[in-house]
Amino acid sequence: MNKPLDDIGVLVTRAEHQQSDIASMIENEGGTPYSIPLIKIDSPESWEDADSAISEIDSYDWILFTSVNAVDGFIGRVKHTGKNISRLLPKKIAAVGSKTRKRLEDIGLKVSLQPIKYDGDNLLKSFGKENIYEKRILFPGAEYGRERLIDGLVKIGAMVISVPVYRTIPNDDVDSNKLISFLEDGVIQIATFFSPSTFKVFLNHLPLEVTESTINKSVAIAVIGSTTSKYVNGLGFNIDIVPEEHTVFGLIEAMKSWVQSSGVIENNQKRLKLSDTLNE
Repeated sequence: MNKPLDDIGVLVTRAEHQQSDIASMIENEGGTPYSIPLIKIDSPESWEDADSAISEIDSYDWILFTSVNAVDGFIGRVKHTGKNISRLLPKKIAAVGSKTRKRLEDIGLKVSLQPIKYDGDNLLKSFGKENIYEKRILFPGAEYGRERLIDGLVKIGAMVISVPVYRTIPNDDVDSNKLISFLEDGVIQIATFFSPSTFKVFLNHLPLEVTESTINKSVAIAVIGSTTSKYVNGLGFNIDIVPEEHTVFGLIEAMKSWVQSSGVIENNQKRLKLSDTLNE
């Protein structure tokens, strides 16, 4: 029985510890994941701001988490400073994404607010229904990014204190030749990106001629999030696949829809038949 992603190769570029979920979902739909972890998650350059916020945690009304990485980074630092997680229990907590919520609940924290759709815009709409005027919101997150979300919260009256608890850095162990070979050999039909930094690292590994001959031609770009979309578009690339729901599940569903409407499987089959004929 045919599956929606049969004959489809998908480049998975997330950090290594985040690869397994998307890889298994691709395989369940008949696709083949090609793992090239382009980035790594590392500690921020300085913990000074986070440590200051943790020492003053009683002054905050809300804590906002938009990723599992943010939860792990912040909670790990709370423990490192010798503070008890119970100090976070009185705080209202907002989470973006079901995995973020689950991670928080697994460590005993209750989530007070979660948008139905998992993105920053819908989080702002959800916060708009809360009384957050002049409320202090602690926002542990990546070292750079999420300015749009912070600006949106400030506009509706919140006082947002953003502190870095992790950063994404290039993975120095990436085999550029392996990545180039995947693209030039035609085994990749879709390349997935979850952040601007990942796409930037991706391009840095490719010679211009490989980029021009494959990206948006034989290889479709799939992204999660408006920030990533804006970045990729700003570099002049078309985005072929954008999920309505900003989750791995949403991305898989969007890829399935794209495959069905694009004719890529038929083109693959023609290419494979031609290759077999030439090799006879």
